[in-house]
Amino acid sequence: PNPLLFMITTAGDDTSSLCYSEYERAKRIKSGEDPSTDHLVQIYEADANARYDDLAQWKKANPGYGKTMLERGILSDIRAAKGRPDRISTLKRYRLNIWTNGG
Repeated sequence: PNPLLFMITTAGDDTSSLCYSEYERAKRIKSGEDPSTDHLVQIYEADANARYDDLAQWKKANPGYGKTMLERGILSDIRAAKGRPDRISTLKRYRLNIWTNGG
């Protein structure tokens, strides 16, 4: 009688996808622009223009920072991405939850 649906994902690279559409709706609900009461929204993401090596942004996007996501691993990922646009894009998308344009 009371169904419950969870949607959990990271950012992607296709802003024409269903995922992006749901993300945009969630942002509107969170901001109060959409008055829906049938969704509980929690979004963890870095600022859209955040640098991939800004640890404050990593903390903002990852509630498990320092617990399940250890800083030494994060620093290793940052070092491995330096000078590698493909890896930077991947870090932004999957670790900072920033929508990217492919790559």
